[in-house]
Amino acid sequence: MSVLTSSTARATTLPQALLEAADQHRGPAMRVRRDGALVEISFAELGTAAREIAGGLIAHGVRPGDRVAILGSTRPEWTVADCGALCAGATVVPVYHTNSPEECRYVLAHSEATVLICEDGDQLQKIERSELPDLEHVFTMLPVAGTPSLDDLRAAGDPADAETVTVAPESAATIVYTSGTTGPPKGCVLTHANCIATMRMYEDRLRDELRPGVVTFMFLPLAHSLARIVQLVTLDVGATLAFWQGDPKRLLDDIADARPMYLPSVPRVFEKIHSRALAAVEDASPLRRALFEWAVGTGARVRAAERRGEPAGPVARAGARVADRLVLSRVRELFGG
Repeated sequence: MSVLTSSTARATTLPQALLEAADQHRGPAMRVRRDGALVEISFAELGTAAREIAGGLIAHGVRPGDRVAILGSTRPEWTVADCGALCAGATVVPVYHTNSPEECRYVLAHSEATVLICEDGDQLQKIERSELPDLEHVFTMLPVAGTPSLDDLRAAGDPADAETVTVAPESAATIVYTSGTTGPPKGCVLTHANCIATMRMYEDRLRDELRPGVVTFMFLPLAHSLARIVQLVTLDVGATLAFWQGDPKRLLDDIADARPMYLPSVPRVFEKIHSRALAAVEDASPLRRALFEWAVGTGARVRAAERRGEPAGPVARAGARVADRLVLSRVRELFGG
């Protein structure tokens, strides 16, 4: 059994877990492809950014328990902002990037957010500050004329202040709002203890697979609790978050490029991958189509037996090896191999 190197066995709050992970692990914490080039952010760089953002927020008056909202799509800057706000002791309020101006206003007003970290100019246009008396400061992840950026926030305070912040396990770490399909969105308050306990459950269950070097693909909204916990678990164990480029048309290519071990997703994405696999044999000969169906069925039966803890017999294992060599390895290439 592999040894899982995480900080949740010791940490009782998310700032403790995040800063310990940043100091303990080496290698890339995050990566994303931009303009064709692969950009990586190391754990050391993430730790520096989190401490600097925390120091900047503290310099702007944020105290433990104050609400810091994040409005943007899933990208490395979202994660950096999240880590920094948590290390300042703030309660993070994610806002869906698809929300309308009215929905954004409701969440920001209801949560009494004092700081908003916004993705770009398009998201910033949704915010009418005159309607949000509690909102004191707005920063953007990407440069926007006339609005201070995350870089400005990082330069505004003392990163050492992050080491002096104290929050209790029962303090609110985040308020996650529902979609509001049956009325106004409801804010679900999650404490640091809630998040740490959930992280431990993931890590205990995946102890043999989670390790440095493993890649988790990120495209689901970080405003949702699933993507958020997956993000925290990945960083905690020293694995790598690989982010999509933000273009739905390139999503499958991004997945193949990232070569992830873990792909938190919605059914539609797997349906698209399934369709792409089927398209490869759609015009093939009857023999090739039969071979494809046999290989997929053989692999499914062997994997189902493994998940039940039942050893596959020698004939089944031999069939699975042939199926993998002829067909399944090519299907895996759709996920990066």
